[in-house]
Amino acid sequence: MMVKYNMKSLVPTILVGTLIAAGIAVGMVISPVRAQSTFASIGYVNLEIALEEHPQLPTVQAQSQTFEQAKIEELSGNYDSFDTLSDDQRQQFMEDLYSIQAEVEAEGRRLSEPLIQDVIDATSSVGEESGIEVILEAGSVMWGGLDLTPLIISRIQGN
Repeated sequence: MMVKYNMKSLVPTILVGTLIAAGIAVGMVISPVRAQSTFASIGYVNLEIALEEHPQLPTVQAQSQTFEQAKIEELSGNYDSFDTLSDDQRQQFMEDLYSIQAEVEAEGRRLSEPLIQDVIDATSSVGEESGIEVILEAGSVMWGGLDLTPLIISRIQGN
């Protein structure tokens, strides 16, 4: 059986349905916006670049090179020409060389610690002052966030 509808009787139903649909659509748009406002603001920093711009880095590099040169000279003074060494002496030379490499790396880390701490402190300060709640290393960010690197470099350079 076929039912005939009067257009005048359908208009209120269509209007109510349209308003409900519009309300749902607006709710779908507003809900994500409201949810986003509860997320932390995110910043990121390229720690390697910030460290490279530290004003004390050239001094630390020079100190590290001086230490390395002294160790190499010390090692060289303990041995004659590598070509004249016996197999046992060559083995000992290589062990001494590896030991020196480890010492040089440890000294480089020790000398760099204050610079790294400066970058960390500057990152914390800039983050707090900027209202950033989460700061990531730049390499871990795919998309979004605020690049704090220039602000951090400016802070460690005293600007």
